[in-house]
Amino acid sequence: MHSFTKKIVAFVIILSTILSLGLFNFTLAFADDGYDISITSKGSTFSKQTYFQTTKGLSALPNTFETVISLPKNFGTGRAGVIFSNYNHSSNAAISVELYSGGYPRLYYKADGDTTVDIVFNNTSVLDYNGYFHLAITHDDANKTAKCYINGVLKQTLTYAKTYQEAGVSLQTLPFGSGAGSLGEFRVGNDFRHDNAQFFKGNIKTIAVYSNVKTSFDVNKIAISNDLIVAYDLSDISNLGKDLSKNANDAIFRGSPSFNLEEYYVVDKKLDVAPKTFEAWIKLPSSLPIGEHANESANDTIARGGVIFGNYKSAN
Repeated sequence: MHSFTKKIVAFVIILSTILSLGLFNFTLAFADDGYDISITSKGSTFSKQTYFQTTKGLSALPNTFETVISLPKNFGTGRAGVIFSNYNHSSNAAISVELYSGGYPRLYYKADGDTTVDIVFNNTSVLDYNGYFHLAITHDDANKTAKCYINGVLKQTLTYAKTYQEAGVSLQTLPFGSGAGSLGEFRVGNDFRHDNAQFFKGNIKTIAVYSNVKTSFDVNKIAISNDLIVAYDLSDISNLGKDLSKNANDAIFRGSPSFNLEEYYVVDKKLDVAPKTFEAWIKLPSSLPIGEHANESANDTIARGGVIFGNYKSAN
């Protein structure tokens, strides 16, 4: 019993993580011999409680942000949400990149107190782009100009009033409090606000952050150089969250699981044939809690990871 349960446990929990991340697109389509199941990498999606978090602070202040993203069709004009940020809704210093209301790219930074710089590219809505597109924002303190590129094409240039230094933003002021954020960590797809409604509403496939101000000639590609602060390919399943820069600042997935006692997906009709092969991409946490009804018998102390796919019904 114990060995069987261990094997079952090894096939269980992380499906909830995968679904909450949106890492795979599970497509069921009719074929001549039944269902054809294709699994394709789509990057990552997010929720109020799910995100990737860097394991440490940044090695330099960021001046170029690049990402490949997509939004759902007919998204509307609301805020698509945070792409890369350490904002926590307090007086602490913060830097944040997001898609603002109307689909406008936004770079926002602030220091302790009321000093803020809010750069909204309000002539550059991304809502008209279908599928994945490349977004780049550069921040040039030497000239106090910020530029926005879509798919490598310069769309808008804006000036701003205060540099990082003038606004009081530095590597020393970015860390805050204790616990999460105390090392100056950043989050992808979310920020440090509790239950954040401004999580990213689409897919993030890649993100790269640089200390230099990239030009129109070198945006739209990840350059592994000393200027690269962090870079993540969230569509690379085998190296998910692995930092592509030289700084070894991996991003760890964090957040609540996507299933509880009342959350599940339902197949909308009966299966055509009895299944004979089951496949799933899964990963277990370092330990599983032993909760109520975890035991197969009075002497069984191995936790059950839970159901992946089933139609079992019981009164218990």
